[in-house]
Amino acid sequence: MTGRLMKLALTLTYAAIAVYFYFTGNQGLAALFVMAALFIGFAIVRQGSVALAIKAIRDNNLQKAKFHVKETIRPEWLSPAYRSYHFMAKGYVEASEGKTDEAIESFETSLTHKVRHADDLSIVKFQLAVLYAEKQDFETAKALIAEVKNLNPNPNLLEQVKKAEKKLKAATSGRVKFSKSDEGLEAEDEVEAEAQIEDRSVDEVVVEAEKEV
Repeated sequence: MTGRLMKLALTLTYAAIAVYFYFTGNQGLAALFVMAALFIGFAIVRQGSVALAIKAIRDNNLQKAKFHVKETIRPEWLSPAYRSYHFMAKGYVEASEGKTDEAIESFETSLTHKVRHADDLSIVKFQLAVLYAEKQDFETAKALIAEVKNLNPNPNLLEQVKKAEKKLKAATSGRVKFSKSDEGLEAEDEVEAEAQIEDRSVDEVVVEAEKEV
């Protein structure tokens, strides 16, 4: 049973207990369980399965991440910070499936919902740079690389940025065709997992995101 289904089952269980206490004359406990059910229901709507999707990405399990991304049926109902992480996870999944245009759209949508941490912002912009480079839009890719460098990314990501920058220069000159699968970008999935979340657990990401609710 997934985290979302567990929350839903718990909500229905609390609601049933509330009904039981109401009809047995214990309105105080009934009200308490109603509040608990409403609280969990609110969390389902405002948080979706975003934390689980991010955790799956951290574990480099993109199939599981895809499943949890799809569990969030109405992203517009998520809190602003959760929407940001939802579209970030969605972009990772789409990029891994070779859906470049869809991934670009998802990552750019993530940026419109205020990515809260400089590290996360750096990673999203770096992913966009790689995707634009794959589309041979080297000017946009270079501009994004410059933005990433200005954000002072962590050492792991900075190393990848420098390698990508060299690839961009070579591709711009026509010497090679830019590809993220080429040497220098082959560890990209590891960087996603390490650079984005290695210094913060998913629970910490969720706690920080809740401040936006």
